[in-house]
This record gives sequence, structure tokens and C-alpha cells, in this order.
Amino acid sequence: MRLFFGQIIGSILTLSVCSCGEKKQADNTSSTFSFQLTDSIQVDYLGDMRLIDYDEQQDKYLILDNANRIYLEVSGSGEIVNKNELSSDGLNAVSYVSGLGYLDSKVAVLTPTDGYYLFQNTTKVDEIAIPYPYRTVVFYDKLGIFSEGDRIYFQKPWPSSMDMSMNNWGFYEALYELPIIESLDTTKADTMAALRLPESSAFLDGRVDGIVYLVIPSLMM
Repeated sequence: MRLFFGQIIGSILTLSVCSCGEKKQADNTSSTFSFQLTDSIQVDYLGDMRLIDYDEQQDKYLILDNANRIYLEVSGSGEIVNKNELSSDGLNAVSYVSGLGYLDSKVAVLTPTDGYYLFQNTTKVDEIAIPYPYRTVVFYDKLGIFSEGDRIYFQKPWPSSMDMSMNNWGFYEALYELPIIESLDTTKADTMAALRLPESSAFLDGRVDGIVYLVIPSLMM
């Protein structure tokens, strides 16, 4: 099986052709269509994978399997640069992968209890501890972690001190009253709120049941 990055473009084009086809039946006129798929790479790998992130500095794509255990780093030409399987046992075990993304060209893996593990060339090279007990409530399809100076910015996880189930009526209202983005001072291991929802946000009325996923424009695929 070969994987293609450009599936969204392909879907849009398919819908466009179908739509035009319906118009052709309505007015009985003949039309000729042609299109060219661009910004895609072909990866020779057997398995179902999805695109997670892109490292602009090294022109690498991060793709992940459906079990959230095996990730590939793929060059802009489609070559598999690294393949890593995150084990739930042994050294550097990750019981559950809550999200992946690039941080300064390293693969950052959000763990359920130990903050972030950083991998380079499939080897764990560092950790970023979150200095309070927390739990993750979803898999973050877009991790959105980035650094600036001595600070690292990430989506604030759910603090364990807020003992509330997702099924609780007030869960999402409490979630959106928390900072959306938190920053960690790596020299002091202190955190502070970096971004909150504006007071006029519709998310703050308690009637939105869902998780906001951050999209960092400079990292969009």
C-alpha cells in the first residue's frame, strides 16, 4: 500500500467533479475537466497512517498509525527517515500516547503523567515535566507545542486537582475557564497562563460540549 499526502485536495477535487457532473446532466452540455494534484508525497509503507505534523526546518513530515503507537518521519521526497514504535513496557515506556508533534525538530510525545518525552532519531533525548499532577482527556490530533526563548508553550492539560468527570454537566464550562495555552519557564519549572478565551467567547456559556483543538498558523500542513 502506498500513502498519499494530498488527500484533502483530492477529496475537494472529487467533490468538484461530481458537482459539475450533476450540472452536466441538468443542462445537457458537454464539458472537459482536468486537474493536477500538487503538494503531495508518496510514501512506500504498508499500513494505515495519518499526517500529524510538519517540521519546516528539516522538511520532515510526522505520520502516525491508527493505534497511536508507530510513527514515521518522512522527508519531503517521501523517504522514511525514522520509524519508531512507542512501547508500553520497558525503558521509556509510554502507557498511552496523548498526542505527538514537533518541538524544535524533535518528536514530542505527550504522556498521561510524565509530561512530554522528546525523541530524536527514535531515541529519547529529553523530558519536559509538567510541574503539577494532570490528566489528559482526549488525543490531541494537533499538539501545538512550541518554544520561544526559555519558555515552552503547550495546551494546558486538565489538572488532577479539578476532580470532575467529562460526563459532569459543568465539565466543559470549567475547562474553558482554564487557560487554553500555558507556558513553562524551563529555568524555573514554573508555569503561567499564556492565553485565555475572551470574555465574549461563546464557549464560556457552558453550552458547548467539545474540545477546542489549537491550530498554529506557522505549523499548518
